[in-house]
Amino acid sequence: MAGKSLPEAGVGIGTGVTTTLLAFLTSCSEFLPEQYRHGYTQVIPYICPFISWLSVWCYNRFVEPPEMASIKGKFKRDLKMLKKCIKNKTMSEAARDKAQRDYDETSLKFASLGRDFAAGLYSKPT
Repeated sequence: MAGKSLPEAGVGIGTGVTTTLLAFLTSCSEFLPEQYRHGYTQVIPYICPFISWLSVWCYNRFVEPPEMASIKGKFKRDLKMLKKCIKNKTMSEAARDKAQRDYDETSLKFASLGRDFAAGLYSKPT
């Protein structure tokens, strides 16, 4: 379980959660008395984005530690830049080979990030 990468929650997940909440809360309006139904349906579009934003924030904050998310972002950025270097035809063959080796090494680090983070490899010494 520690070696398994956690799913990310971002704009796509937030949009899906907002849409689902909107549909669910709108369908729940049938159970309210007639006098409250109109006001309830008018408030739903304003509270759904807030609830979904809050749930995505809580997920990202408490399910995946911020330090691990930061390291994961740095690895992804490095992999993206190394891939560009590998595909660059104007670079020398030796530079592209070095970029390929770095890419392989970074990919392995990224793959074992969860396990290594849990073992304290990326924690700052106190």
